[in-house]
Amino acid sequence: SPRFLFDTELGARLAGLPRVGLGPLTEQLLALSLAKEHSAVDWSIRPLHPEWKNYAALDVDVLPDLRDALIAILESQGKLDLALEEFRSVLSAKDPEPKKDPWRRTSGIHHVKGRRGLAIVRELWLERDRLARERDIAAGRLFPDFAISDLAIASRNLSEEEFRAGAKEIFHGSQHFQRHYRKFKREYFDSWSEAIIRALTLPEEKLPPMRATSDALPPVKIWKERAPLAYARLTHARFNLQEVASGLLMPLENLISPELVRRICWMSEKERFTGETLQATLDQLGARPWQIDRSLDAIFRSLSESEPLVVPESNPEEEDSTSLA
Repeated sequence: SPRFLFDTELGARLAGLPRVGLGPLTEQLLALSLAKEHSAVDWSIRPLHPEWKNYAALDVDVLPDLRDALIAILESQGKLDLALEEFRSVLSAKDPEPKKDPWRRTSGIHHVKGRRGLAIVRELWLERDRLARERDIAAGRLFPDFAISDLAIASRNLSEEEFRAGAKEIFHGSQHFQRHYRKFKREYFDSWSEAIIRALTLPEEKLPPMRATSDALPPVKIWKERAPLAYARLTHARFNLQEVASGLLMPLENLISPELVRRICWMSEKERFTGETLQATLDQLGARPWQIDRSLDAIFRSLSESEPLVVPESNPEEEDSTSLA
């Protein structure tokens, strides 16, 4: 693993630059225009075309000069040390925990009824993932999510015998599957049929629950009714932290994770924080020392509030849209 990292996009965000993609940064800081004719191609295709490799190599070629330009800006703003701290945290970060039940994010799954239907989605998703890994291609290029949902809807009420007798008609009835079937032919028909049969023959006690358990926070839009103190404190925290971020010329999400702030405010409904316990909790939740140093006071002041601050509607991207635990 590398011993040193300089993340040009993250460095540009910390520097408060308005556009942080490689192309805009190169134009703004180096007065160079990068060719972008291959930026939208499917990079999961193997083998990569030679011209794509040349395109990628040219992008890398400008990085040392871009790094030097960003170092100069960060140093002039007094933010080079905190940027280097951020880069070290990226290097030392542990791999994220695998997402629980990733198959539940399958497009169209909300149309699938019953635990048996969910079991079919799960088995088809896992089979597609296995096949995609074997062939080193993106799973979505193998079969789209909606093909999985189509097949689950069509098969969920069938017995194993009924499915075996009508499998070809069921597969041919899915437009999403049909678009890919001719390319992959019988090998995929057989493996997907077996996946559906595994789900159809599972005993009831092994079927997945309709809703997964989760420690995710409820969406902020219901806090006002369900957790009024947490909601009030979050409105003040967002305002106070935005002032700090503006003073540092950086986006709020780089000053401190919005999810972390939401979690602290939610916890404050039942837990009374002191400055010391708040600092320890921020550290435990993954905030870096420079982030704690600059945001601790703004958050702590917010936790004494009991009435919401009237502020403009927040960016939807900051809202946690996950379902209630």
